[in-house]
Amino acid sequence: MNLENMTVTSLVASEDFQNYCLSPTGESVDYWETQLTQHPEYLPVFDEAKALVLSLNMELSDKEVAEAFLDFKQVVDKKQKNGETKLRALSKKQPPRSKRRTIIAVAATTLFLLSISIWQFFLQPTTATIQLVSNYGEVKTHLLPDGSKVILNANSTLIFKEHWGNDEQRMVELDGEAFFEVRKKSAKSQFIVQTNKGSVQVLGTSFNVKQRAEAFEVALLEGAVTLSTPKYPIIKMEPGELVKIEGLDYFNSSFADVDAFSAWRFQRMVFKEMMIEEVIQKLQDEFNWSVKVTDKVLLKRKITATISKNDPELLLKALSEIYDLEIERLGDKSYLIQ
Repeated sequence: MNLENMTVTSLVASEDFQNYCLSPTGESVDYWETQLTQHPEYLPVFDEAKALVLSLNMELSDKEVAEAFLDFKQVVDKKQKNGETKLRALSKKQPPRSKRRTIIAVAATTLFLLSISIWQFFLQPTTATIQLVSNYGEVKTHLLPDGSKVILNANSTLIFKEHWGNDEQRMVELDGEAFFEVRKKSAKSQFIVQTNKGSVQVLGTSFNVKQRAEAFEVALLEGAVTLSTPKYPIIKMEPGELVKIEGLDYFNSSFADVDAFSAWRFQRMVFKEMMIEEVIQKLQDEFNWSVKVTDKVLLKRKITATISKNDPELLLKALSEIYDLEIERLGDKSYLIQ
């Protein structure tokens, strides 16, 4: 057996794994160390299963005990899924056993099931999740369970577990844009930002992640991160670097003013030689504005400006002055530039 596609349940029920935990040999230690080297993402599963076997401190190789565990685990999982918290004794009719089924075996199975119930409901960390949402024109700051800080830009969502274990992978799911100041922990406790375009893996650093529409952008302020996307599985970034990936065909890496890139966290919008079509897209993403332009050539022109996020209309006024344009307000959040 190996770690790939393994769960805590299947590992605990494995006789080979039980023997390794309770009576390790040089061969078994080498085998499992090799498995962890090849599949480091399964380290939390491995540690949790090993701790459970050692805490039970009893012989689990009996096939009947392993089957009893699997039956009980299915019941527990079903109860958790349905939101039930109360445990009730479950009886299951069994065919007559041979004489080898003694009172000791029954007691061992009962103790095993009782230990599992205690672990499942009292020792295992909660799997509750938190969803942090920022509305249009809103910026939110939040401390994550490990003490890391996240600043969520407008029209963005962040999902993460309510609690993280000491050596557990710290996973967050992002839709939108956020700036992270990650608290450094052990090498086992990687911090991962997952988006539907790619992921960012770090140990401790400051960086900005933006995932909107087809674009996936990461700006690294300090530290080191590794990006992973379907087409680009390993991209190691350096401080001051900005990586932009759009669709399957566009990739660009450059050294940019990453402070300006994430100036939104200080309630500022900084545009440095940015095309007007990108500016319009930003107004749509963060303020839900609709800006139409009659002259499509204008979209490729560029602007350099610093505007307060509290008054985004100043940006349209700046465009009007720079390029001598007429800007008509069609509605509450709708504008026409001509």
